Amino acid sequence: MAKKKSYTPAPAVPGELKERYQAILEVLSGTTTVAEAARKLGMSRNHFQTLMHRGLEGMIEALTPGKPGRPSRPSREVELEAERDRALRKVEQLEQRLDMTTRLMGLASELMKGSAPRARTKKRSAAMTKPDDESEEPPRSLRELARTLVPLNLPSAVVARHLGLAQSTLRRWRSKALMQTKRSRTPTQAAVIAAMDDVRALRGLVGAESLRRAHPSLSRRQAAALKQTTITAMERERQRCCSRVVVTTPGILRGFDAMDRGHASSPRYVLVAADGCVPFRTTVHAVPRYDDDFVARFLDEDFDDHGAPLVLRLDRAKAHQAPKTSAVLAAHRVLVLHGPAHYPRFYGQLERQNREHAAWVHIPDNDIARPFDEQIDAMKSALNVRWRRRALDWKTPAEVWRSRPTIDVDRRELHAFVATRARELQAGSSRGTMTEDVATRLAIKRALTKLGYLRIETRRPVLGDIEFRQQAI
Repeated sequence: MAKKKSYTPAPAVPGELKERYQAILEVLSGTTTVAEAARKLGMSRNHFQTLMHRGLEGMIEALTPGKPGRPSRPSREVELEAERDRALRKVEQLEQRLDMTTRLMGLASELMKGSAPRARTKKRSAAMTKPDDESEEPPRSLRELARTLVPLNLPSAVVARHLGLAQSTLRRWRSKALMQTKRSRTPTQAAVIAAMDDVRALRGLVGAESLRRAHPSLSRRQAAALKQTTITAMERERQRCCSRVVVTTPGILRGFDAMDRGHASSPRYVLVAADGCVPFRTTVHAVPRYDDDFVARFLDEDFDDHGAPLVLRLDRAKAHQAPKTSAVLAAHRVLVLHGPAHYPRFYGQLERQNREHAAWVHIPDNDIARPFDEQIDAMKSALNVRWRRRALDWKTPAEVWRSRPTIDVDRRELHAFVATRARELQAGSSRGTMTEDVATRLAIKRALTKLGYLRIETRRPVLGDIEFRQQAI
């Protein structure tokens, strides 16, 4: 294909225009003025200047670069094409409506004559001879067939008789269809915001039915969804305001707790020691009694096998403050960290781990005397060796525990710092209101924070009401 030439040759100036053409060139080149050129041509100055400006406009238009790409179609052509498409769609809709009306009228005529209703399935031969342009399928159930007859306003008694149904069934189907249509309406933004405000003002105690009656534009299901999303937002906001205590190094802090998993005829207590940084269970044993003797022997074995931590977190059970237990802790120079009285959330980490232990440590009802030491071994192996956790960068607790650094802390100096700091806190409290237990707990926190083994973090931001309002309905 020959390439289109873009070169334009020099234009030929007609004879009657040469004088004007020459005068304009002289003015543009600066050899003469506009007034002199006008007098020379016998024109007025304004008339000559107008002709010259018209020529300059044509030159500027010719020099202006064109738009890249193919030339656009005329706007009138685009409008006509869009109008044609709209007309074709309208004709198609009218044809479909006419076809549906014809089919419904034929079916209604059959019903009025008392003939049998249309079969729910077609024979193979009829299906093979179906016209290609027939896009709608016949009703697949009596409920669908009855729904197609609603626009015809036929007597319900006639429809029910020829469909072999009761009139109450038709009324129930129609009422359910109306209820579904009503519930599918989207509530207003003002109703959603007002319902969320009510849930917050009532601290989440209001029910879905109460919200529906207070805000008529909401269905009961929508009110229940709004209540749930608002309660979720309130809980996340509460968590966002809380601080999180993070133990930075394994082996520094260890927790100890017991679970009563026996029966009256066969008492059994599961003693569990777990690290406070890594969910690694150091020692797990089942004992028949939860007393000073068994607790002391358990802790002594745990410290010998896995090293003594700097701090041991204990609740206020009697066995934890008995003489034998205190002697073991003093021999290994381990600080005791007791939580506030009647405050189980202080031991939330161990309580959460006990929920995991419950999946293993139990005595079957049909064999209450059978020990479950083998279950404890399986639990310890599964939780320490087989469970890869996201918080550990998808490593197992055993892998992180094996790579823990060595604890190089002078325990005598640590104990002296905690004792001194506790005395200072008690002396600095107003009217001596701070107890020794509280002062010791704050001193241990200060010592671990100073050594870099403890850190207080705030939680990440979470979604608020604005995001939930956009996702609620």
